[in-house]
Amino acid sequence: PASPIVDVVIGSDVPELVEGISSEPIALPAGLPDVVPLNSDPEPSTGARIAMRRGPASKAGEAPVLMVYSDENFDEPKGAKLMLFGMSIAWLPDDLAPKLVESMAAFMLAE
Repeated sequence: PASPIVDVVIGSDVPELVEGISSEPIALPAGLPDVVPLNSDPEPSTGARIAMRRGPASKAGEAPVLMVYSDENFDEPKGAKLMLFGMSIAWLPDDLAPKLVESMAAFMLAE
């Protein structure tokens, strides 16, 4: 079920995506709408990696917020990537959101 996110923490599965972002919990603004958590147990063949999780003060703490999927475990990988962000990027602090967007774009466009 949907639940509040009040903070997020950076995961260690995709270091190139979150480089330079604090590993401390990142507080989000108060009063945000509830959000359904992303699946924390994806099919292994999806190559899913977690880049950001709900923080310790959030309901469904540790649930993924930013996940990257790839075809690297497929029989014939093509280098495909899919990124799911389970909240609005506008909820992040003003100094973090642009940095994360730039990192997301660089990650997705990297060969």
